[in-house]
This record gives sequence, structure tokens and C-alpha cells, in this order.
Amino acid sequence: MTIENKISNGGFEISTFSPWIYTNATITSEFCHSGSFTARLSGGSVNSYLIHFVEVNPPERFEFLVSLAKVGTNPSPPLSLSVAYYNASFVFLGYGLIINIPANQLPNVAMKTWLELNQTTSPIPLGTTQALVLINKLPLAGSADVVVDDVSFLTIDSVIELMRTTASDNLSSGSLRNNGINIVNFFFQ
Repeated sequence: MTIENKISNGGFEISTFSPWIYTNATITSEFCHSGSFTARLSGGSVNSYLIHFVEVNPPERFEFLVSLAKVGTNPSPPLSLSVAYYNASFVFLGYGLIINIPANQLPNVAMKTWLELNQTTSPIPLGTTQALVLINKLPLAGSADVVVDDVSFLTIDSVIELMRTTASDNLSSGSLRNNGINIVNFFFQ
């Protein structure tokens, strides 16, 4: 069984953005959720974003995971995270996921606390060949920078198979083991 993460360089560990498309962002080693590097989106009244295109095939579904925090004591800006589906001609076919995070909801990274999101996409429409994953920091005057790390886009069948295999292994051994997966769900109301 193989877990396939469709995102390349989701932890920014090659200390560049490749293959991400970005605006008003830098790579930093100052604050990291894991590894040595993270992406830092500029706060304040500018729009900052990260975009990653991934190849997909219907009827796949995915688990989208990302770790987020703000830098400093200023309020965190609003964020919009989305997954949009396109065909081979870049015709928009629909959204698989939209998450809106209101202002002042992210923890301060100085406290070594991160918001860890884990959300499931809707099924991919027929004809889809690619998904656009967008992490968009929206403008808000006086708002803090945002750090982004550990972005993953896992095929859901792989995640379900991993849970089945782990549960089976744990039951057969008679004990529950730490399998190295820590998923925190955060729901917005």
C-alpha cells in the first residue's frame, strides 16, 4: 500500500517554492511546524497566496491537510483555502473544498501552537484532469504574517487503506500503537 501525496514540496524543505506559484511570500527557517523550512505569507493590506496544480483522476477524493499560524501579536488576517477542479483545457468544473477562516482565528507561532486542518474534498467531476490548491491570505490592514507548513493532498483511498491496515495490525498484536499519524480536525461554525 502506498500513500500518495499529490503535493510536491508541501513542507517547503527544498528552501524554494518550486513548483508552487506565489505572491507576497517568502521561505523562512525561523518558524517551522516540522522540518527546517516554512512558507511565510505577508500580512497587512496586501493579498498573499500559494497555488499548486496537481494531476487528479475521477472519481478520486482527497484529504487536504495544512498547518497554519500567525507571526506576532497582531490579529491574524482572514484566509481562504480552496480546491478547484479543471479539465485539460483549464475549464473550471467546480470546487472540491472551500474553507474560510475569519480574522483573528490563528494561534501565535511564538507559543509553538499551530492550527492543523484536515478536510475531505468532494468527489472529482467527470472530465477533471487537475486540481488547483489555493492558500489565500486576504488583505487586512495591521494583520500579522501567516506561516504555512506541511501541506498535503492525500488520495482518500490510501488514507482509508492505511487506517484499515493500522487497525488490523493493532488488533492482531493486541495493543494500540502510535502509527505516526496525528490528524486534528478543526471545524468552523
